[in-house]
Amino acid sequence: AILRVTNDSGKVLTEITGTYSKGIHRKHWDLRERLASTMDIHSSRDNGTGLRADVVPGTYYVQLFKKHNGDLRQLTQKEAFEVTRLRQNVLTNPEAASHLDYKTKLNELYVEAEIMNKKLERTKKQIAALSKAVGFAQADQEALHKTTYDLQKQQVNLARKIDGSEAKGEVGEKDTPTLSFKISVASRGFYSNTYGPTAMHIESYDMAVTLLNELAPQVDALAAATEKAISDSEALGLPVIID
Repeated sequence: AILRVTNDSGKVLTEITGTYSKGIHRKHWDLRERLASTMDIHSSRDNGTGLRADVVPGTYYVQLFKKHNGDLRQLTQKEAFEVTRLRQNVLTNPEAASHLDYKTKLNELYVEAEIMNKKLERTKKQIAALSKAVGFAQADQEALHKTTYDLQKQQVNLARKIDGSEAKGEVGEKDTPTLSFKISVASRGFYSNTYGPTAMHIESYDMAVTLLNELAPQVDALAAATEKAISDSEALGLPVIID
């Protein structure tokens, strides 16, 4: 069974799944809109949800569907309900007018960052496979080892700029603010409060965009260099690396 929540314009804000069986079943909505981001086909836990932000007070609708054997059947008409604010904030957020646009831009940034992360993750696996394949070389092993080492070094440096140092993280040592950290700070205004993003959160978003624009071309260049190294190695008779 599926409960679909929509707004006045018919936009689907979320879908809540439940069991399809006799009896009374309770489900709740956390009053958040889910935005589509990326979905990793290699992860069974990834549901494609990106930023989740509180909805504004207003009229919303819920409708019950049944999904069975590929058929989605409507079981009820839309039922309207009201979301109201329990109390007003003491302070008024001067950035409130920009929150809707900011929410969309932040989710787009998250998608771009995830695409880049997956490309770097794929490149890391390719470099690791290439490193093992070098042992099959009949000649020029030294050059191949050097090429692989240089690629690995570039990948580690890029990963550190995106997610930070694993060694520092293990001992709790502060690291240079990374792309992941900047995006995390930029999104905190949408969670655990009703005040919303502030100028500080928006500034962190701007810094994240700048860093992403710096890192993305480097990741693309590393991916291209790795593909070339693999192609060259296969031409020398090394194992074909299957992605």
